[in-house]
Amino acid sequence: MSWVHLAGSIPCLNILLIIFIAHLQVVTSHKPLKALFYSPTYGHSHLRFIGALAETFADAGHTAHLLIPEWYPSLKENGTTAIKRIIRIEPSFPSQYPKIEFFKKPFMKEEDMRGWHFFENTSVQFCKDLLSNEKLLNELRDEHYDIGYAELIEYCPFGIFRLIKVKSMAIVSALPLIDTIVEAWGIPSPPSYVTDSLQSHVNAPFLSYWQRFLSLVTTFTKRRLFRHLLDAEDKLYKEMIGNEFPNLRDIIQNASVAFINTPPLVEIPRPLSPKIINIGGLVSRLSRKKVLKSGVNMTLPKSDTVLFSLGSITNTSAMPSIMIEAMKEMVTRFPKIHFILKMTTADSEKHFANFPNVQIFEWIDQIALLGVFYCLS
Repeated sequence: MSWVHLAGSIPCLNILLIIFIAHLQVVTSHKPLKALFYSPTYGHSHLRFIGALAETFADAGHTAHLLIPEWYPSLKENGTTAIKRIIRIEPSFPSQYPKIEFFKKPFMKEEDMRGWHFFENTSVQFCKDLLSNEKLLNELRDEHYDIGYAELIEYCPFGIFRLIKVKSMAIVSALPLIDTIVEAWGIPSPPSYVTDSLQSHVNAPFLSYWQRFLSLVTTFTKRRLFRHLLDAEDKLYKEMIGNEFPNLRDIIQNASVAFINTPPLVEIPRPLSPKIINIGGLVSRLSRKKVLKSGVNMTLPKSDTVLFSLGSITNTSAMPSIMIEAMKEMVTRFPKIHFILKMTTADSEKHFANFPNVQIFEWIDQIALLGVFYCLS
């Protein structure tokens, strides 16, 4: 059956699965493939996105393995329960990643430059740990992987793929198209209207002159920081593997494709490469009713529903009072709308105890919930 006939016989969201699987024919169109997914514990959303990719790969009849460096050691989930071989890498000494101030103060407005140093040190630490683990490298090399998948938030995993002789590499991104990808591939990204995904403006691409200046400064600063990380990890490979090992930038430039976790219609118009493929929605689980985790069984009400969530690692107990009051006003104005709030229950239940149209959960499967047809947003 051709891809066209297959696409016409399934719901349109599943076409994303076909787009993801179709590129595997670049490597081979006959034999089952084996892939290594590099998935550090950056956060829940990153783990689940790469876990969903690995499950999709396995469901197509191929073999998927997960390599999970424990950046955030207390984050023990793997992003999937369907992958048989999962290798978790503990840090050789305490990870600095949890020291990033954002995890404690997610609502702070000032920049935390120390957080970048914690990030860079963690990346270099795990890179050194992996390069020092000759036993693991030999095990991975003996697997004879056809494809390696990793996010371009750091550079080390692509060197690991080269070192263990992975035949082909692909970039994935749980975020929108990030600057490291466009810079590595030489794709124009004018900061006058393409803003940084981690510090964007709601009115983009129609920026004021001041916003354009801020965007330029942010882009310049982030590129300089990531180049420093690239140089540090390049130096590490030269010291531990040898000067003959190719530069990491050259390895990354040869990646075959990049899968981005956003729908193309929500991206700001910009120059792109045919190697960039948007697969936003791939992780969604479509269902009308969903049993939610955290020990809570809840069937969604048959009414319009709004989900409020700031992500899985945001400490909502640090939310400013002005935001709490704004949320109270919101649920008061729309009494017929059912609101599901992903917040710390100990602090938030007292604020919303008198609102019958509000339910609060400390954790919720928001991807599955957004697949329910009466969940407005």
